[in-house]
Amino acid sequence: MLETLTNPLPFDQFRKDVESNTIAKIIGWADHEIYVPFIRYTSGEEVAFLFQERLLCHVNASYMAGAKQILSSTETYTHLKEIVIKPLTLGELFCTANFHKLGINIFGEDHRLNLGSHAMCVLAEFGLYDDKENEESLHSITVFSFENDDCTALLPKGAVQLWLPSRLSATLPWFKKQEQALLIFDDRLDWTNPRFPPLPDNAKRLSQLPTMAQKSFQRMQLSPLPIKRDTPQAPVVPAAIYHDSLLAEEKVKSFSRLLARVDKEIVPKAINIKLNVTHPSARSSAADKADTWELQVSFISPRRGNIIFTSELVDTALCKANAALPNTLGTQCASHQLRQRIVKHIAWMLFQHGRDLNFLFSEFFFDLQGLLPCSITNGSGKFQPDYTDNRFPCLACFSFSQHQVPVMLLGTDKDNYICMPLASKALPETDAPRQIPHRSDLIDRSTGYVELKRRTDKLLIPKSLIDFPEHWYQGERISNKMVIDQFISRMEYKELPENTDQPIKDESGSPMLWLMGCVLVMALLIMWDFLL
Repeated sequence: MLETLTNPLPFDQFRKDVESNTIAKIIGWADHEIYVPFIRYTSGEEVAFLFQERLLCHVNASYMAGAKQILSSTETYTHLKEIVIKPLTLGELFCTANFHKLGINIFGEDHRLNLGSHAMCVLAEFGLYDDKENEESLHSITVFSFENDDCTALLPKGAVQLWLPSRLSATLPWFKKQEQALLIFDDRLDWTNPRFPPLPDNAKRLSQLPTMAQKSFQRMQLSPLPIKRDTPQAPVVPAAIYHDSLLAEEKVKSFSRLLARVDKEIVPKAINIKLNVTHPSARSSAADKADTWELQVSFISPRRGNIIFTSELVDTALCKANAALPNTLGTQCASHQLRQRIVKHIAWMLFQHGRDLNFLFSEFFFDLQGLLPCSITNGSGKFQPDYTDNRFPCLACFSFSQHQVPVMLLGTDKDNYICMPLASKALPETDAPRQIPHRSDLIDRSTGYVELKRRTDKLLIPKSLIDFPEHWYQGERISNKMVIDQFISRMEYKELPENTDQPIKDESGSPMLWLMGCVLVMALLIMWDFLL
């Protein structure tokens, strides 16, 4: 006997709203229910029943109490397994169909409504925010997924969501989008847990949202239903553990998986990494132009995106003195040693992004800052990186008083680490430890604060002030997949900027080139035979 629908779908009105393509109206139907067939196995496991129609699989559903249409459409399959009819909300059905790339047929007495990808994306990717004046505004929603060091997640899907007004232009810079974005978190969870990522100041509580927005938020937390039985998975081959004498092995399990993916999906072979060395551009100051080069790293990732990092000024003498770096102007390929450092540098930067719930607004093209020789901010010294020292780079914590500042360790200088802050911080002078070398160089005399500039400063920090908090490495982080996908999509260029040469492409072993070569040889032989 079928369960009674508690909130049945008024089909005629729903069809009109779908045909009118009014997004806000379609979203309003998310909580209404329809009947959907499932296959029930002897184990009790249930999966959605799919129908093959041309090249696309569909889920058949019905708003009718008897659900005869979907029952009759399953009759030829009843010999396989038990088929049951269950009520689902449109939100649950559309979430499943959108995730698995399925079509949906909703049957009536003598008609059906075929729903394509647009309608499903509406319910799966958009939400309504009703303000105090009861005005509804449409938002596109990015749902965060999380993982930790043992590939599980304490934070459920959708515990954090980024809402952007849909009226914003796709070409609007991300820092402009941030001004109008809503970063919303589920405050039914205990965010005092140190293993959770820290909540930024701009985060908004779910409980503070208007009723309609809360419903949209909770709809985004739905998980797609299974469409096939769970089958025993082949054991996952764990990523090779990255070894760093500064970090215990249990702290780098999660990083090791990310490092393996960066090595495979982002950074190409050394021969295809382009180092473009030029004289400083016109925008550089006269002081910057003296005895300096401008070096830019770019490449085409294995996923075929053009990746271009911002150029850095580098001391000419230090660049020439480092065997892993260019010693002349022009375009050169990276050495294997430099490639390994680039892989680790990007991986640690992305690892830190995974603890930052505002990471979608990060300027990823600055993520190689700190790779090259540089000047030390507190003092007059220069830093020459040792690319053979496998301890670096490494994420760490500059810890003192009640302050914790994430830093990238770049190298050592006697009893100090060379550190690059990964967050900007203004600290009262009284809180700045006295043992910092050349401490006065960091103090802004107009404010009396120590100003730490993100990815700009290169600091000498005593090793005694550097810590490696366990939860930074083993706690909840935005999933590797989400961080890498966002990095690549944001760094990709359809066309490279003017005055930037095309990165070197890896054409080795291309079957197309081989075929073209064969065709050319045959054409030459035919012409030669004709001439003879």
